[in-house]
Amino acid sequence: MKGTFDYYQDQYKSWIKSLLTSVSFLQNISFEAMEQLIKAVHVEDVEEMTVLFKTGDSMKCMYILVEGEIETYLQVNDDSLILDVIDEPGSIFGEAAMLWTKEAINCCARISKQAKLIKLQWGMINGMA
Repeated sequence: MKGTFDYYQDQYKSWIKSLLTSVSFLQNISFEAMEQLIKAVHVEDVEEMTVLFKTGDSMKCMYILVEGEIETYLQVNDDSLILDVIDEPGSIFGEAAMLWTKEAINCCARISKQAKLIKLQWGMINGMA
């Protein structure tokens, strides 16, 4: 039985690594740093209509979409103006505000179809890139 568990654990680690290495600034980190990151992340199930961030929020994380659908939108009074629909597995979002601009986010994001996400906190990757 241990052999089967080890096999699936290795498969899971390989899958997580392939998702992480799709992030351009993570492609050249050391083997040791990648192993630490793989151990630190996990896939989260997120319910439909969950708001991930709102206009004015300070981004301290980024996301990798595993499955599902996310909408980015502007909230204008009681209306939502959809800017983009992210539905491609492996898509990365939130990284620009977290890594480069360091400014408050200028849109909102919510789950439009139940999703699985990898959430990378700034503290997990600070100094690895």
